Amino acid sequence: MPVIALNPGYCGEVRDAADQFNGQQVLFIEWAGHLSISAPIAVLVDPRQTFEDFVATLSQSVFATHPDWSAIDWPSVEWSFERRPLCPRQGDSFESLGVGHKAFIVLRTPHLNGV
Repeated sequence: MPVIALNPGYCGEVRDAADQFNGQQVLFIEWAGHLSISAPIAVLVDPRQTFEDFVATLSQSVFATHPDWSAIDWPSVEWSFERRPLCPRQGDSFESLGVGHKAFIVLRTPHLNGV
């Protein structure tokens, strides 16, 4: 979010820049339609991490506490990035998909729209 400094010429240090995470990057993940999880979650990933490994990581997140989690039909999951469909294939990494630091990804689970 852009911020306008009250003091002219102020230059603050950006503390969440990519170079602050030792080669990893932060992703923000929203599970669409699941409002009991009130906000997107932040996940730290390696840019070379495969999408399959990323999904396994989500199984250890707050998402896994939702009753719908165990009912997800993973082949039918719809992913989006920058408001466009994201169609990862087996072995794709975030780097190969063009997903960078502080990207916002949406997970949609058709037929599972629990609160």
